[in-house]
Amino acid sequence: MCILPCIYSKQIALLTVASDSTLTVVKTVSTSFFCRSISLLDSDTFLVGTWNHPKPVRTITIRGTEGELSNASFPNKTYGLGESTCTYIPSTKTMVLADWKDNAVYMCSTETSEYRKVTDDRIRCPHGVCGGPGGTVIVCCTGSFTIVQLSPQGDVMMEKSVGMMHPDAVSVSREGSHMVVSSSLTNNEKIKLFRLVCS
Repeated sequence: MCILPCIYSKQIALLTVASDSTLTVVKTVSTSFFCRSISLLDSDTFLVGTWNHPKPVRTITIRGTEGELSNASFPNKTYGLGESTCTYIPSTKTMVLADWKDNAVYMCSTETSEYRKVTDDRIRCPHGVCGGPGGTVIVCCTGSFTIVQLSPQGDVMMEKSVGMMHPDAVSVSREGSHMVVSSSLTNNEKIKLFRLVCS
């Protein structure tokens, strides 16, 4: 199953992926807000990054029930399209929000409500975010054409060039062995696959 936010139509699509990579829409869920990013929060609830909405992070169930996060200490700020993305790291129960204009990554524990704003000279125009091996956070930095890996505590562990302009989205395989990075550069879109080596 694959989950896709329909960024212009206030919908979320649930799709199946066949062995030949054919996508089939199984169901669409309507929302009252525009979605930019989405990740699984629990068995039937998604964490959604919004745009053009005063709450940058919301929840929605597979049945379409919308909710707020009472323990999320993210800024109450309305982002434009492409100005923020969010994800959820299940192993550390941490919500992550990348703020493109502020050059910051916000991390918030769903257990303790502990909140951190992570800034560093190596975090420039952060865009796509995802969970990495060992509860780490992988951040695409469109301003430096790099990816940055953060520890579960928010410390910068590593910065690496990905050999493409404007890396926009990142995903790590379920077993943590590979990473895919894509570029949003108009007329020069790229997707690269990397093998992750754990030290």
